Amino acid sequence: ASQFDQVKDPTPWPHSDLSYMANRCTSLQNRHKNRTGRGSSPICKITLNAKKPCHKPYPREIISYGDHIRKKRLDLNLLQREVAVIMNVTENTITGWENGRCTPKTSYIHRIISFLGYIPTY
Repeated sequence: ASQFDQVKDPTPWPHSDLSYMANRCTSLQNRHKNRTGRGSSPICKITLNAKKPCHKPYPREIISYGDHIRKKRLDLNLLQREVAVIMNVTENTITGWENGRCTPKTSYIHRIISFLGYIPTY
């Protein structure tokens, strides 16, 4: 018999017998000690099968240079810092373009076109 079988409940709740409560509390304390170091056992095994959704920051509409850059970057599975190295700009510059906080200066347009591989049209 396990320690969980030690406590029998002969009387309905509320218990007037204090020894019962003492045994019950001791049993609960010991149960915690016996479970230490054991992993939980799975109740059931579930496997989910579904198509992975598009990457969340993928632009819905391609409107700006930043949208073109983000689309190309995600298609190539690159990080912003990797694109920054390729285009010889800072990571903050790429972030600003992609988030629409700023637009590229004309001196950067040729770098953007060479990264994209096409001339963006609007």
